Parts: sequence; structure tokens; C-alpha cells
Amino acid sequence: MAFDIQELEEKLKEHREMSDRIRACEKRKKEITEELLKILPRATRKYETPHFKASRQERVNIRTSLEDAKALHATKTEEVVDKEKIKSMYISGQQIPGITKTEFFLVKAIEK
Repeated sequence: MAFDIQELEEKLKEHREMSDRIRACEKRKKEITEELLKILPRATRKYETPHFKASRQERVNIRTSLEDAKALHATKTEEVVDKEKIKSMYISGQQIPGITKTEFFLVKAIEK
């Protein structure tokens, strides 16, 4: 399949610019979230304005080491899919149920 190098360059440039804008938007969204968490009273869980409804959420992130969890008797044995083995079998040509393949581009500017 032939393609126009200029068209490819334009699409890659647009892809990169969109990725940069998304990163900037995500950064700004995080800043706004931090501002809202500071200004809105902690005791109030739900907020409403004429145009928006919002609720304060909490998530507990657990990064307890295995050693600490063992000391607390807070471990369990769990049977899980060996994803690396399944991937290896799939790549070698074996038919595996539940496999999907996604293609995507990573675009980086060439620094000159």
C-alpha cells in the first residue's frame, strides 16, 4: 500500500499534538481537583450548583509489602491466569480463547 509521506507526516504531527493537549488537560484537571478539595468543606460529601452536581469520593490505595501483610496475617493464595505463558502460546500460533489484539501508535517528535 503506497502512502503520501507528507500526509503521513501531517497525521503523525496531529496525533502528537493531540497527545500533548490531552496531557495538558489531564494536568489542569488534576490541579482543579486539588483546588476543589482545598476549598470545599471535607464534612460535606455532595455539592450542587445551578449547573452541576458533584460528590467527594475517597479511594484507599494499598501498597503494603508482602512481608508486612504476612505479619498481619492478611495474605491469601489465589489462582490466576499466567498471562505471559498465554501470550507466548498465542504468539507461537496456538488458538487461545479470550485473546484480543489491539494495534496503536506511539508518536514522538524527532528532536533536531
